[in-house]
Amino acid sequence: MSRDILDDSRPIAAADRDSERSAPSAARACATADPSTHEVGARAREHPTDARSGRPIAVRDGRQPMRWRDQTFHLRTSERTLLRTLGTFRTVPVRDLEDRLYGGDARRLLADLRSLGTQDLVLTYGVTLRRGGPPEEIVTLSTRGQQLTAAQLMPPDRPVHAGFDKPRELAHDAALFRMFDAERQRVEAAGGTVRQVALDAELKGQVAAAVNQAVVRGARFEDAQRAVAEAYGLRIVDGSVQIPDLRLEVETAAGDRTRVDLELATAHYKPSQLAAKARAGFTFYAEPGEAGRISAALEDRGLVAEIVSL
Repeated sequence: MSRDILDDSRPIAAADRDSERSAPSAARACATADPSTHEVGARAREHPTDARSGRPIAVRDGRQPMRWRDQTFHLRTSERTLLRTLGTFRTVPVRDLEDRLYGGDARRLLADLRSLGTQDLVLTYGVTLRRGGPPEEIVTLSTRGQQLTAAQLMPPDRPVHAGFDKPRELAHDAALFRMFDAERQRVEAAGGTVRQVALDAELKGQVAAAVNQAVVRGARFEDAQRAVAEAYGLRIVDGSVQIPDLRLEVETAAGDRTRVDLELATAHYKPSQLAAKARAGFTFYAEPGEAGRISAALEDRGLVAEIVSL
């Protein structure tokens, strides 16, 4: 597995706001780039200079300059954290960023979104996530933001997501960061630390590639599937490897490493799908009002699973 990607899970605090020495974030769900290899200028020099002209680059509004592809971007700590968070979770509602990443500081978030939008690094859309509900703003990385985040702010072995993977599943996907942050708080309450996050798309791709490679080498599909599932700590239910919406790698209070597999269950899940996820040992999260229905559907099949309300 790649190196730790979550080294601080605190909300962005007023005392941290313009400090490049601290690492503020609620759910810093991505790698903190090593400034010696991933960040050009900024902290490496007391007075950063333009790579082409050699003239000093001014630091504006607490933002540090970053050179990339003959362009200079100005990013402060909270903006870098925001880019990493979006790159990890793909799409996040503004309200969740405000509540869970910015500690309720709407003004700070608005300023960061405005700056990143002006630099063509993020895109903000107004969408309806809930049937009959009001429009909500969601944020995702632009193509340029995805490229910059991958090149400068994340380790090379970590995928960086952007845009809408499946528009029909937007409401589901937009809630993944909120689910992650809720589980992060539970982990930390027990003295642990979340070290890494993987979306289902990442796991599916890795599992499929590993199975295909084994089959090409001559293994029977069933044998290859069983071996790969075991290697990834996943279970096969009804002939399919069950993949969670999110997998967290956690360091416990005792210093051990373990995995937590999370599934965000919605009203669109069929009872058979819920049963398969329960048999796989996933922890369920659900929107308020959905937990009872999910629990009843599982009990009808003689199954019991942990269901946490978002």
